[in-house]
Amino acid sequence: MVGLLAGLLVGTVGDVADGAPGRGVSGDEIGAYMERVEAERDFSGSVLVARDGEVLLHEGYGLAEEATGEPVGKDTVFGLASLAKQFTAAAILKLEEQGRLGVDDRISEHLAGVPSGKTGIKIHHLLTHTSGLTKDHARGDFEQIGREEALRRIFAKPLARAPGSGYEYSDSGYTVAAAIVEEVSGRSFQGYLHSNLFRPAGLDSTGFWDEPRFDGLPVANGYANGEDQGSPAGFPGVSWAIMGAGGQISTTGDLLRWWRTLEENTVLSEASAGKLFARHVRYGEGEYYGYGWERSEAEGLGDVITHNGAGNTGNAYFAAYPDRDLVVAVLSNRVTFRSITLGNLLEDDDLPYQVTIPADETGMRLARNIESGDFSELPSPTLPISLTLGVLGVLVAVSLGAVARRGGAAGEAAEKGGKQA
Repeated sequence: MVGLLAGLLVGTVGDVADGAPGRGVSGDEIGAYMERVEAERDFSGSVLVARDGEVLLHEGYGLAEEATGEPVGKDTVFGLASLAKQFTAAAILKLEEQGRLGVDDRISEHLAGVPSGKTGIKIHHLLTHTSGLTKDHARGDFEQIGREEALRRIFAKPLARAPGSGYEYSDSGYTVAAAIVEEVSGRSFQGYLHSNLFRPAGLDSTGFWDEPRFDGLPVANGYANGEDQGSPAGFPGVSWAIMGAGGQISTTGDLLRWWRTLEENTVLSEASAGKLFARHVRYGEGEYYGYGWERSEAEGLGDVITHNGAGNTGNAYFAAYPDRDLVVAVLSNRVTFRSITLGNLLEDDDLPYQVTIPADETGMRLARNIESGDFSELPSPTLPISLTLGVLGVLVAVSLGAVARRGGAAGEAAEKGGKQA
């Protein structure tokens, strides 16, 4: 699904000509543009743009809660979803700096009960989505399961591929990494992150669902497919359904603070930061996965280090463009993902026909507009409803073909008196 969304996004943002006059853009221009996005695209979220070490824009737009009319402010807290994976990777690297593990260690060196078919998995494989572990292991993000049950489920599933043989996005892999953090540190995963990452970096508005620290802070309700999901600060405590892979909330300001600590090596060493952002594994054309971060080249913008996240809390997006000394952070409490299920006819049976991820769409368009100096183009939905008929037509054709092939195979087996596989 991640690869599909990434491919769809490439087609929505257009190109930027080389030598564009991006450095002359002012915060006022960006602000005026975002007011248009709010009015014409019904955008709701917090936006931060920084260039050459200076914050050009840091504002909130739209509503944090529709029922009360509470507006979004620049310091409103939003869900991070998979953008939280970077913190899991950073925790592993912090433990490596402390001499307590190495990323090339096999997971069986730190966890008991790893079955023989999975003892070849290394921590490096977990962080780069090359472990071969399947995508997830729970019945939704809110299922309340403990660590041992999560590991039992994860290890009971057959591998999708041999460890190290290729990229296979896996939330479960990051849950295993979180379990290793606990086992090696002797502390809870949440406690280790607060003590070794969040507090040293000054991330006062970053943490996990259902933490008392958020009682006095503005937290945006999530809206998935237009339905109010409530405030993530009031969600059940993060269980091992998604521990290590999500369940965290933060602000655009904290995301910039964290990025600066990585640049300045105040929490992690230069060597560790290099591992976070290295092009460890290729997963698409010119696209690579590091440790909790993606790395690619954006035409006209050069090198880009980025990650996103989407779920019941909305959509999160962060991108840094080192060649342009540009940072764009967008957190939105909206997400639309409507899919069709084809009854196990296809390998990926959860196929989208309408996708709107406002933080990604706004952040990517914003960076390109800043670089070009042209703010005429507004963000577009990743997969708008106008494409639904065409997409569904393709899906129906594929599914009918699959049915015909299965029917033909069944008929042939019946004629031969054989057993259907």
